[in-house]
Parts: sequence; C-alpha cells; structure tokens
Amino acid sequence: MELTEFGGFRFRTVEKNDIPVLGDMMDKAILAELKRYNIEIKKNDVLKSENLLNRYLIEYNAEAYCIYADNKVVGMVIYWTKTEDKKGLLGHMFVDTEYQNMGLGKIMWDFVLSRTPYIRHWDTELPLFSKRGIYFLISKLKFVMTYVEKKSREDLICHMELKL
Repeated sequence: MELTEFGGFRFRTVEKNDIPVLGDMMDKAILAELKRYNIEIKKNDVLKSENLLNRYLIEYNAEAYCIYADNKVVGMVIYWTKTEDKKGLLGHMFVDTEYQNMGLGKIMWDFVLSRTPYIRHWDTELPLFSKRGIYFLISKLKFVMTYVEKKSREDLICHMELKL
C-alpha cells in the first residue's frame, strides 16, 4: 500500500477491499445531505453506493484515491481522463461527515489536478438537491453551471464544467 503525501494528508489508490467502507461512507454523506434539506428517501430508494463504486472501479476503470486523516480513510475522489482530448470527468468526491468543513475536498481536488496537469477541461454533474455539493464545486473549485437536465419528474441533474 503506497501512500502519497499531498497538502499535509496522505493519499493512496482505492483497492477492492476499501469499497465496503467507502460505500458506507458515501451513503452516510448522501443521507446527511438529504436530511439537511428535509428530503425524504422513499422505501424503495435504498442506497447502494458500494455497488456503484464496484461498477465504476472494475467495469469502467476509473481512477480513484482515498484520503487519510487520523490514520484512517476519511474520503475519496473518483474520476476519468481522456488524454487525447485533454478532458476529465469528476465522478464522485466525498468526505466522511465527521471530517467535513476542514478543507479536505479542496485538498482532494488539488491532488487530482496535480496528477492530471494535461487535462484542460473538466465536467461533472450532481443531483440538483445536492445544494452543498453544487455550492462547493462552484465557490471553491470554480466550476461553472452549464445546464440542468430533467431526467424524470423528480430527478434534476446539474451539469458543470471547469476550463483550466
């Protein structure tokens, strides 16, 4: 397990055995966001972030890194790059709810940028209910909202980009 120091924290590539812990952490962060804005989750909408992470890492060959604080994993960033197009896609970035508001999200993003200096255009998307995530991407990482897509009656997706 090779650790990389960056911004006063340690990073390492996500491994298959990390996925259950990261899936639980991601579910916890999503549920906290829903609760923050009084959005109820339906009984049939069981969160399965572990399955999503498995699919991204194994089937879609994403690049993913854990961030450590206090000698434990406290967050993750997952992304894809197309070197020939100089484009990147930020898939997911989350921090354990106990470690939020400490600047870890910005440090994770700076870490990604340090590993991908050839990428000049980044895209990402978030559900519109994720007001905190959208605010973070726009105010801290300087993404710009490009459009909102209506996936279903209740599901609105906010698309954003960052040109470097």
